[in-house]
Amino acid sequence: MLPVAFSIGMQAAHAAGEEIQAPVVNPGDTWNYSVIDLWKNSESNAYEVTASAGDDAHFIFNIKNRSNSKGILRSTKELNVCRSLKETSGEVCSSHFNFPLKIGQKTNFSDLPNASGTSKWAEDCQVAENEKITVPAGTYDTIRVECSGFWSRTATGASQAVQGRMKELFWYSPDVNRWVRYEIYDWDIGGAAKSQPLNRYRHELVSYTKAQS
Repeated sequence: MLPVAFSIGMQAAHAAGEEIQAPVVNPGDTWNYSVIDLWKNSESNAYEVTASAGDDAHFIFNIKNRSNSKGILRSTKELNVCRSLKETSGEVCSSHFNFPLKIGQKTNFSDLPNASGTSKWAEDCQVAENEKITVPAGTYDTIRVECSGFWSRTATGASQAVQGRMKELFWYSPDVNRWVRYEIYDWDIGGAAKSQPLNRYRHELVSYTKAQS
């Protein structure tokens, strides 16, 4: 495994009109992230993402968090996550990314299950701008994707739908073939009339290791 570190001087800035091509991910590529609770301004979790053998249409990632619990994440070749609702077999994939990425590009998706399979997300996304940011792993030239919309679920023991607003932000870097920062915000029911989100989390890249060729 070859560790990869980047400094400001080693990275080429992305030109304003440059298109960012689809990621190239190989089995063994590994990303480590820290999760920050932005309300408490403290780390709430940490996890490792390792690419494994996928298929012609999907990447497969093995996920291991700080408590050593493990899971599997499926995504399209454009890193759009694929999930199923609980007790269903149908898979839905998001459209957060539509490579090649270019500023001003818009996408949308609906009925994407959340990680626990108990809620569905619907969002409109736009490639916003190029941005140089610093995370624990280093400083990167990124392209920021902004998504906003709603989550919804059926309340336990009730027939009515529960819904709230949500927002996601991705800072994607082609230097690591993945996002180096990700933020998610959600508002509870009635949140459309509230200014403060119920939850605010930031995921930041701590290290990236490229598989040895």
